[in-house]
Amino acid sequence: MRLLADLRTLDIESCLTENRPGADGERTQWNKKNKHAISVIMHSLNDSQLEYMQDCDTAKSMVDRLEESFVANSHVSMVTFVRKLMQLHLNNKQDWEKHISEFITITGDLNTVGFKLTDKHLRIFLLATLGENFNSFRTWINMRDLNF
Repeated sequence: MRLLADLRTLDIESCLTENRPGADGERTQWNKKNKHAISVIMHSLNDSQLEYMQDCDTAKSMVDRLEESFVANSHVSMVTFVRKLMQLHLNNKQDWEKHISEFITITGDLNTVGFKLTDKHLRIFLLATLGENFNSFRTWINMRDLNF
């Protein structure tokens, strides 16, 4: 999750794992990190996602809410994106750059929801999306030793 990487980079992720400390000095430092983390989280979300955060008072509660609200739907999203990938086909009239862009978007979406494709799988899926006009190209690729 890019958001967690941002918090880690800013060295404020500790407020996601540590409870509010009791000692005054530690609490002040924790509160400072928590407020910074809340700001980063809020700026990373769109308006509809922010609606889920209304009753959250810590960065940890915000991240927990995001995980329970959006990660739970990742299996449904995986199926949806795999279906999109399987339905993607380049035909004669379609722009090939647009096709590649759609392919990259769908595989990026799959990656985002936790469905990791290896480079080998990406090559196989990309070849499978090519239309009938690319049969000779596919045959040529399959005959070459490209670690398939």
